Amino acid sequence: FLKNLYMTVGLFQPLSEGYQENLSSLSGSISYINNSGSTSLMLGSSILKENDISLMGIFSGLSFKDFTMMFEVDLAENLFDGIESSLASYAQLTYKPVQGLHLIAKYDYFDHNYKFSSGSIARYSYGFEIYPFNMLEVKVQSRIYAADGIDLELDTEYLVQVHTWF
Repeated sequence: FLKNLYMTVGLFQPLSEGYQENLSSLSGSISYINNSGSTSLMLGSSILKENDISLMGIFSGLSFKDFTMMFEVDLAENLFDGIESSLASYAQLTYKPVQGLHLIAKYDYFDHNYKFSSGSIARYSYGFEIYPFNMLEVKVQSRIYAADGIDLELDTEYLVQVHTWF
């Protein structure tokens, strides 16, 4: 069990323009990763604390053969002025039918003020990613929004993104 457990911790106090600012930060993450045959599992949690602002979250991923499911939920305290709690989450299912092609369905959720029963935004994304050769990704997606208690009329978005790295 312990050989699959990973932990990072950081404590820092930033410098700005040659003088020390009056804030300090603590961050940490712990995760468990296990691979067995064609199945992989990851579970974890992370935290960031900086003065009155804190972020805490859990995340997980499960991969079996050509399917991968991931999710994350984060709670933010005092991230926005006058708002105590915000919540953000996502879940994603990926299917890889052939090498270089990923079919993706994703759900994103953000509630900027978790104390109220309305005021959240959800986004449903569907699409695919093509990796025609090393270091090149082409992403094509459709995004549909749903707002609860917010006067927003968001049209469906269509996204084409080209990403490269080295």
